[in-house]
Amino acid sequence: FFLTHPRNAGRQDLGCPYGCKQAHRKESAKKRSIEYYQTPQGKFKKSLLNNARSKPKDQSIHPEEDSSGEDSSDENSDCQVGEITLDQETVDYLQSVTSLIEGRHVTQEEILSMLAKKMRQLNIAKKKKIEYTLEYLIGKAP
Repeated sequence: FFLTHPRNAGRQDLGCPYGCKQAHRKESAKKRSIEYYQTPQGKFKKSLLNNARSKPKDQSIHPEEDSSGEDSSDENSDCQVGEITLDQETVDYLQSVTSLIEGRHVTQEEILSMLAKKMRQLNIAKKKKIEYTLEYLIGKAP
């Protein structure tokens, strides 16, 4: 009823309500893409994309590795906080966020000591339920 309403007589900007607009949009995008990739700039970019697709994933993830062959595993080493192991990226993130919140430079040692105080691993499986109940009752005895 919308397309046949008298107000819309002669309008050319109304699209089909059955999805023709989306189909036309996809077709136009495909046409633009084909035209772009036929230009010299587009051919160069497409060759870069094709070469990146054929490389192994781990090479494209770490392009900043230097050509001397040294591994940057020292930067990405894990930090041990009690029994919990955190990766270096997480500790660096916590350090930067804490520095922003406190308005001062927070060292990594401060972050690790803070995590050691706040994080502790509870292992409930070591005791049976009755032992926890007995401890609670003994602690709350009249």
